[in-house]
Amino acid sequence: MEYKELKECIENRISGEWGLEPQNNEDDVFIIRTADFLNDGTIDFSNVVKRNINRKKIINKKLKYGDIIIEKSGGTNINPVGRVVFFNNDHDDYLSNNFTEAIRIKPEYDAKYIFYCLKYSLKFIRTLVKRKDQKVN
Repeated sequence: MEYKELKECIENRISGEWGLEPQNNEDDVFIIRTADFLNDGTIDFSNVVKRNINRKKIINKKLKYGDIIIEKSGGTNINPVGRVVFFNNDHDDYLSNNFTEAIRIKPEYDAKYIFYCLKYSLKFIRTLVKRKDQKVN
């Protein structure tokens, strides 16, 4: 078995955007927010917002099926920062928001496998690391 560092498997890192209020033109695009993240690693597409983003940014940053979106800022006591979701939509143009970053896995690697590694390693780390004021059962 050959081991790789995650950075060797990444084709591209895509920073998120927020943009402006929708203008009802071609620069309006769906934005995946951390509020759209479900804890099972999927995305709730039922209430995704639209924002106005420069067309060039949309072309360069639109998400593709298999991208992994990582929450890099925010979080709550219930949902701490660091959650990941697997982008499984190829019907419309979507970007991730400015509290996230998407990673695109090189085609020779299995993006779904890497997603599960990230998702469950985060869950394992949260199980091991507890705040001083938390009770351990």
